[in-house]
Parts: sequence; C-alpha cells; structure tokens
Amino acid sequence: MFQAEKISLLSGDLWPSEELQNDFLADLAASPIDGQHAIISFSETPDCFEVKDLQHNGIFRQSYLPGRHVFGWISPELDLDAEEIDGLVNFITPLDPEDKIDPDLLLGNYARFSFVDEDGNQNNYARNADGTLDVVVRFSDGNVDEISSILDSEGVARTAMSDQAWVVTANPSQLVDLASHDEVEWIGAAPAPQFDENSTTRPAVNIDAVQNATIVAAAGTITYAGLSGNGIIAGVDDSGVDGTHPDINEVAAISASAAGTHGTHVAPGSWARERLAERTQWRHPRFNGGEWRPTPGSSIPRT
Repeated sequence: MFQAEKISLLSGDLWPSEELQNDFLADLAASPIDGQHAIISFSETPDCFEVKDLQHNGIFRQSYLPGRHVFGWISPELDLDAEEIDGLVNFITPLDPEDKIDPDLLLGNYARFSFVDEDGNQNNYARNADGTLDVVVRFSDGNVDEISSILDSEGVARTAMSDQAWVVTANPSQLVDLASHDEVEWIGAAPAPQFDENSTTRPAVNIDAVQNATIVAAAGTITYAGLSGNGIIAGVDDSGVDGTHPDINEVAAISASAAGTHGTHVAPGSWARERLAERTQWRHPRFNGGEWRPTPGSSIPRT
C-alpha cells in the first residue's frame, strides 16, 4: 500500500488532464504486466456500492490523497465508458517513478532516519557508512522469480521480508530506475531498529527530553521537570486486578471491583508507577502515578 503522507508529486499538486489520462491508457494497453498504478480523481466520494462497481470495471482503490483523489491499481479490463461508473471518474493520472519514492530518500534528507544506538553512538538506519541506502521495496505481486529478475537487472543486494516486501541495498542513483518498474509500488526506508530496553528506547523517541527527569538511584527518587503524567486517570477494560500486587499498589488511587489474573498481568505496563528499578535503567515512558479505574466485564473501555 502507498503511504499518502509520504507522497510528494513533482508538481506539488494534482493537475489531472485528458492528455495525461490518454498517456496512461496507452501505457496500460502496452504494459506487459496485469495492470498499473495510477492516481484516480473522482467527481464525488464513492459509496460502498460504487466501490464494487469500480472494481468490476477495473479500478481498485488503495490509498487516499487529499480531496477526491486516490492511489489505485488499474487493470487491463478498465472500462471508463461503463454505465455504472458513468460520471464518477474524472481523470486517471499516471505515476512517475519519483512519485513512488519516499521524498526524504529522493531528496537526500537522510537525517530523518538518524538515531542513537544502544552504545550511545549516532547512527542511521537508511544510509550506510559507504553511502549506500537500505530501503524496503514493495511489489504489487509476490512472484519471487519476477522480483528476483527485477532486482538482478538493477544489480542490488536484497533480503526478503515477505513475498511482496524486500529490503534492498542500493546506491541513491539507483532508486529512480528501480521505481520505474511497474511492479514496484513503493520505496521507503528500511525498518527502524528494535530497542529491547526502555533505557535505549526513551532517547530514540525523545521521551527523555519530554520528561526531563532527574534520577537519584541511591535514594530511589525521580523528579520530573517536564511531563510526568501525574494526575492522569487511566481506565483498563479487562478481567480485574489484584490491588495488592507490588507493581500496582504504588499508584495514587485504585478503584478495582474484582481481581483477575490477566488484568493483573497487563495493567502495570499501561499505568503503574515505576518501582525503584524502573526509576533508573528501566523507567517506563508512560505515566507516573495518578488514578486507575479498571472496568472488569465492561464492553466499553473508559479513559
């Protein structure tokens, strides 16, 4: 699927036209694959019945853009003259290869992908030290032989994440050529690294800066100059909890009508005040104290 918030068309806006639509239709007719991606502009937002009519006539919506525009998949069976979609489709606009690349990758804004690793070193999960890029290439079809043929033709190293998503190492100059293949839906940065411990996760997602905490491990104290979460009321819809549990009984107030093993297991991660160990290395990025109101048996979570 395309990520609408990451799309940056070369024109900066959508300027559909009959000429562009004719160009797309000519490419669609000559395409060796079973369809192509495009931008579809509607005269009105299709309802659920019209969506089925669109699919029946070769138009499959995938991701939404502002206004009445969507990214979609157009099959060779496209019939814009069909009575059931008459007047619904204004124009179909072809995609340029650059429109299928994360704009920060396309423009070389690699700082967006920087992070501090577990050793405190500045690092980047998209740009390697030798200048190559680690990116995820998403394909419209999971045919491994076809995908391998495309990646071989571009001379890039790769590892499969799934049938349709592959991590590829490529030079920045190779991205546009790679995106020019009709089978390629989107090129984005490789996945951000996983952090196993809160002590490394917090600075990576700027929790430390937001909380601005002062920790005195010897005294077992922690004070916040920033956001602490004090006073938050959190509701948990689960089986109830054991209010005497040490991960639970430090909250400011507990209103629990029943005890339950599952509720006791999951609740601390949502709201519990940090114990001494968590106040140092393992301090949780959520809230510190407040009131908790579990709602065992309730069908509506209360927050």
